[in-house]
Amino acid sequence: MNHNKERLGKIGLGLLLCAVILLQGSFLVFQIFQKSGYFIDETYSYGLSNSFDSAFLNSDREGSPMQDRWVTSEYFNEYITVQDGEGFAYDRVWENQVKDVHPPLFYLTLHTISSFFPEQFSKWMGESINLICFIVTQIFLFLTSLKVSKNNKYLSLSVIILYGASTFMWDTFVYIRMYSMLTMWSVILIYLHVKLIDKKQNFWLLIPIGIVTYLGSLTQYYFLILAFFMAIAYCIYLLYLKLFKKLLIYMAVMGVSVGAMLLTFPAVFEHLFGGRSVGNKTLDNASDLLGWVSRLYSYVRSILSSFMHLFGHRIIFAIAVICVVIAAAVVIVCCTRMKKQGKNILVDKIKNNIPFIFVCFVTLMTFLVVSLICFDPYSRYIYNILPLITVCIIMFLGILVKCINRQKNKLYIFLLIACILLSGYNYLRFDSSFLYTENYEMSQMVAKDYNNCYGILFCDEKTAPPTQELFSLREIKAVYCTSEENASNIEGILGNKDTSNGIIVWVDTSKEWSSGYDSDKILQTIRSSSRFKNNELLYSYGLVDVYHIY
Repeated sequence: MNHNKERLGKIGLGLLLCAVILLQGSFLVFQIFQKSGYFIDETYSYGLSNSFDSAFLNSDREGSPMQDRWVTSEYFNEYITVQDGEGFAYDRVWENQVKDVHPPLFYLTLHTISSFFPEQFSKWMGESINLICFIVTQIFLFLTSLKVSKNNKYLSLSVIILYGASTFMWDTFVYIRMYSMLTMWSVILIYLHVKLIDKKQNFWLLIPIGIVTYLGSLTQYYFLILAFFMAIAYCIYLLYLKLFKKLLIYMAVMGVSVGAMLLTFPAVFEHLFGGRSVGNKTLDNASDLLGWVSRLYSYVRSILSSFMHLFGHRIIFAIAVICVVIAAAVVIVCCTRMKKQGKNILVDKIKNNIPFIFVCFVTLMTFLVVSLICFDPYSRYIYNILPLITVCIIMFLGILVKCINRQKNKLYIFLLIACILLSGYNYLRFDSSFLYTENYEMSQMVAKDYNNCYGILFCDEKTAPPTQELFSLREIKAVYCTSEENASNIEGILGNKDTSNGIIVWVDTSKEWSSGYDSDKILQTIRSSSRFKNNELLYSYGLVDVYHIY
C-alpha cells in the first residue's frame, strides 16, 4: 500500500514538473517568436557554422573578397546558410572554429541542423538547440534540487520556478550562441557529482561524468572553470573520507576527459595563450584587482536584476542588499542560538548536507574566478552558474526553515508561492534582452526604402562591421567595401551604375573593434569630390553610422 502511494506520488510530481516546464517553455517560445533581429555574435554563430569558403566576412582562404570589389546579397546569404552540396561539411566548421576563439561543439550542432535545410536561414535552427537545452537543464536542475534538499518537492519546485522566471534564463535560451548548451552541461555535471556523493561513488557514474566533461569543454572554455572547482571539491571530499583509491580513479577519469578535449581540439592553446585579443584581455584581468571588485558589483547587481528588474536601480539595489544582509544576520543569529543536545542547529544541519556545501563551494569559486578573468562583465559569462546560484539561495532558505522547525511545510509552501508570484511579475513586465527588434527594423527600412540603391562600406578589411550589418547589406543591389582613402574616388567606384536614388554609405566608426573612421571627414570628402551633395543619417548603431547620400 505504501509502495503504491509512493509510486503515485512520484508520478504526480513528474506530471507537475512536466506542467511547469511546459508553461515556462511556452513563455520561452513566445519570446522566441518576438525575436526578429540578431546580435553580431548570433550572426557569427550561423556564419562560423555554415560558411564553406571563409570563417569571416571580408576574408577567405585566398584574400578579402569584399575589399575593393562589388559583392551582392548572394555573398552574405552564402555566409549564414548551407549551400547545396556543402552539407555536413564538418571539416570546414572545424577549420572555421580554429580561426575563431571558441571550441566547436555548438557550431557543429547548428551546422548539422542547417544541413537539412540548404540555402535557408531561420532563427529556429538555432532556437531548436536552445529549447532542447532548456528542457534538459530544467529536468536536471530539478533532480539536483531533490538531491540537495533530500527529496523536498516544495524546495525543488521553487528552484526551477524561480530560475525559470529569471530574465537570465530567457536570455540564455533566446540568445543563439553556445551558452544554452554550456548551461545544460554545467547543470548535468553538478547533478552527476551530487549523485556521486550520495552514492559514495558508483563506478558507473564516472562514465557519464567523463563524457559530460569532454562535451562541456568542447562547448565553451568557461566550462573548464566550473569543472575544475567541481573536481577540486570532490577530491577534497574523498580525501576527507580517506578514499584514496576512488580519488585516483576519479582524477584519472577527469584527466582523460580534459586530455581528450585538448587532443581533439588543440587550437585551445592558441585561443587562450596565443596572443588573441580575448585571451590577452582575460590574462590581463587576472591581475586587475580593482577591476575585479567593479566586475563583482556589476555581476551581483545583474543577478538580482535578473530575478526582478527593480533591483537594477542603484538605490533600490542598495536598499535590497542592506535589507537582505540585516535579515540574514538576524535569522542566522537566532538560529545559531538554537541548540539541540549541545549542538548548534544551523551549523549541524549545514554540516549534514554535504551536497549543499558542495554546490555552494563550486558556485562561489566559479563566480569569483569568472568575475576576475572575464573579458568584460557581460552577463552571458555567468549564465551557466545562475541555476546553481538559485539552488544555493533556495536551499539555504530551506535550511533556515528547518532550524525554525515550526510548521515547516506551510513555510515551504509560502516560499513556493513567493517564487510563483515573483515569476508572474517578471513574465508580465519584462522581455529577453536578445529580441533585437530595433536591428530588424533597421534592416527592413533599408529593404523597403533603399533596396534599389548601391552601397559603399568604409571599412579597413575588418570582419565585424559587415557581420553586424549583414541583414541590411544583403537588402540592396550590391556593396563595395573600401578604406577611407578611397572616399575621394566615389565616382570611379560607382562608374556608370544607376545612382538616381542616391547610395547608402556605411562608415566603420568603432575604435575598439574596427577601423575607427570619422564619419564627418568621409562625408565631407564625398561631398567635395562627387555629385552627391546631401546626406541623411539613417541610423547609428554599434560599430557603424549609416547614411543615405544623394
